[in-house]
Amino acid sequence: MFRSLNLLLGFLVIGISVSAQLNAVSRARVQTTTATLQGYVRNRTAVATPQDYEFSETATGPFRPIGRGNLLRVELEDSTVLEQHVVRMAILPVPASQRQKSDYKPEVYVEGPVLLELLVEGTPALYGYTDSFQVAHFFYRSDSGLLEPIVYEPYEDVNDRGQFGYRNDLERLGIQAGCGDGERSGVRYVAYETHDMIRFFEQLNACGGRTARVVGRLNRRRHVVRAGLLAAGMRSSYYQTFPGGGADHVHSSGIIVGGWADFFPRRQNSNLMLGIAASMNVAGGNNGDGSKVLRIPFASVSYKEFSFDLVARRLFGASRARFFAEGGLAFSIVTGGVAHFIVESPTPNAPWEESSYGMGGTRTEAVLGGGVYFSLGSLHLRYHQPLVGAYSFQSRSVSLTARLALIR
Repeated sequence: MFRSLNLLLGFLVIGISVSAQLNAVSRARVQTTTATLQGYVRNRTAVATPQDYEFSETATGPFRPIGRGNLLRVELEDSTVLEQHVVRMAILPVPASQRQKSDYKPEVYVEGPVLLELLVEGTPALYGYTDSFQVAHFFYRSDSGLLEPIVYEPYEDVNDRGQFGYRNDLERLGIQAGCGDGERSGVRYVAYETHDMIRFFEQLNACGGRTARVVGRLNRRRHVVRAGLLAAGMRSSYYQTFPGGGADHVHSSGIIVGGWADFFPRRQNSNLMLGIAASMNVAGGNNGDGSKVLRIPFASVSYKEFSFDLVARRLFGASRARFFAEGGLAFSIVTGGVAHFIVESPTPNAPWEESSYGMGGTRTEAVLGGGVYFSLGSLHLRYHQPLVGAYSFQSRSVSLTARLALIR
């Protein structure tokens, strides 16, 4: 069973890798310093806002690089728009929550032409940029046509000036837009992140009697969803009680198939997400040692169970393949199964006694694991520890799961 399972997982992993390469291509309209091009671009799946692309007139290539200095505007097929602007911002390799005021030295400021993502088209318009350390930066353009930064330089400060100083800029924009006291008082609840900033700039345009347009398919969503299919292999071990007394370890192997969905709270490639999955596990095993010699007492099991799991996942890094850690709960229902036993007869010199029992029940498990998250799927190595229910006594299992994203 495990040989077949390994082949299945191997083919699925190869499929994910190949699909990721093919689907990294997007139809695009590219404006450079010398021409406007219609075709396809790739290399746009990194966490940071893309600054260069490879371009081809056809989806199959060949692709040629277009450097950031030559890119003026990029329009992708999902309606994402990037424009080149000259900006100045602080880029630090220090998490925003751990910065000190002294970290903002002159050498950490970068100034020059940068591709910014247009988030809200209106007056004022909102632009965003995510640097290589996954820190967001926002800019706006008002009636004057000049691009201005919404400065957010967080640091530890007893008066919270370093954490929430950007809200002064937002309140000033609210006054300029003609928003009333009620709307401006809501500034205190605006976080420096894409979802909140988009909603705030929509409100600014509404205060001025203008209609704002949120640009980009992902930006128009309040939540981003990915979903697809999964295949997995599981190895389990638990204590089985024999008729007449005694217990022994039973080792079982199973093949799992099902579906999954991940929910990003604000944007694609965010660090945190919630995941759900529903699957069917077909498993079987015994307490033997792998040899053909019958071990007495002997127990063999075969069963099917339906499982539903809910996990929280934390992603790390800024590359296309991102490592992650996850934890959550799984709920399982045994929908059918049989346990077969062979035990010694209590009568001297009598033959062995055989018996079979139906299997059933429910189980709640804690799930801990990690793996690698790709643009078109993921690999998961998980440890399952039953907490409540059937087969929870000294039970444990390990699973390896490959997932393919069909909706993304």
